[in-house]
Amino acid sequence: MTSALNTLSRFVPRGARIVVSPGCGTPTTLLTALATDPEGVQPDVHVLSGLLLEDCGLADAVEAGRLGWSTWHPMGRARQLIDNGQVDYLPLRGSGIPEFLERIAPEVALVRVSPPDRNGYVSLGPSVSYPRRAIETAAVAIAEVDPAVPRTGPHSLVHQSRFAAIIDSELPMPEYLSARGTAETDRIAQQVLQLVPPAAVVQVGIGAVPEQLVALLAGHEDVGFVGMGSDAMIDVVASQSHSSVLPIISAVELMGTSRLMQFADHSPLVEVLPSEIGHSVLHLGRFERLISVNGAAQVDLSGQVASEQVGGRHISGVGGSQDFAESARLSRGGLTVIATTSTAGSRSRIVPRIGPGDPVTLARHVIDVVVTEQGVADLRGLSEAERCEALIGVAHPDHRDALRAAQAEAE
Repeated sequence: MTSALNTLSRFVPRGARIVVSPGCGTPTTLLTALATDPEGVQPDVHVLSGLLLEDCGLADAVEAGRLGWSTWHPMGRARQLIDNGQVDYLPLRGSGIPEFLERIAPEVALVRVSPPDRNGYVSLGPSVSYPRRAIETAAVAIAEVDPAVPRTGPHSLVHQSRFAAIIDSELPMPEYLSARGTAETDRIAQQVLQLVPPAAVVQVGIGAVPEQLVALLAGHEDVGFVGMGSDAMIDVVASQSHSSVLPIISAVELMGTSRLMQFADHSPLVEVLPSEIGHSVLHLGRFERLISVNGAAQVDLSGQVASEQVGGRHISGVGGSQDFAESARLSRGGLTVIATTSTAGSRSRIVPRIGPGDPVTLARHVIDVVVTEQGVADLRGLSEAERCEALIGVAHPDHRDALRAAQAEAE
């Protein structure tokens, strides 16, 4: 870590705001050096990040008072630190992050890149979403080079001259391992599959239900993916004899293992886009039959969705859910689907109303269908009373009487 620490000490100014690339593109060598230096690279340094698959010592540094941290996608220990007031949560939608970075003009951007080609261009590989804008807007950009980073299309390319320093990565690329499915999540995925028309463009979030849905799409002809690329999509792409959508995987992030990275490298079937395009409602809404499938922490009886926090405890971020939901609504033949288990432990995910103080992530008017292992609630064109009954119908049987009683009392 000596090279990384020396580089950071040289180029990071006092009080710097440091944007770190997310997911499988996290610059783990640079971030670990920054977070674990007992002396602190510089005083008053503050990290800004999205989803981090590896902590890299960042939470410990925050608790020790060596670093500040703001995130728009809480994961792991960051959730508790946000609840404790030690980390700031920024409720930013995916399409809004580039504009946010341009407005604040951060002092430093840290990214993970491929080795340069013969013309001096490196690739941001699996993570182009906001890192490209971070590089463009930061006063100083620093990269760590990893031969495992794939080259993922023209939007991922940055000339090496843009970086104040480039070091060799000493730590492996973070991997996203597929969530383990259950009988309930398999049942949900099977039901969502019935909602996917031929020649669809599918967007899925993170979790067991979306990943099982993707696996079920293997063998379907002429299906494309937007938003996120995953390992399971490789088999779907390989099973297609033709496609009217190219690239077949058009993502802002590739979230997977080395298998996905090797498949994506120089592949005309995969492209990774900046959020200005890949989260753009104007871009995505042009696709026909865009099916957006995302999860929820809670769905209330009016159809409102909470994904960020429950009972005042932070769970996740807005991410691209709003962008994809709106895009599916604009798409001809599109559909916005919420797919979730009916319970989380003993707690019902279908609730009378989103709790006081908990934000509504998606408004009721953008949700078309809610699917649980109990069934499908198609909310399109339903009155408030009909929506309520449809949603009670997909709640767990153990909670339906309580939901009806709560609704009667509210009336």
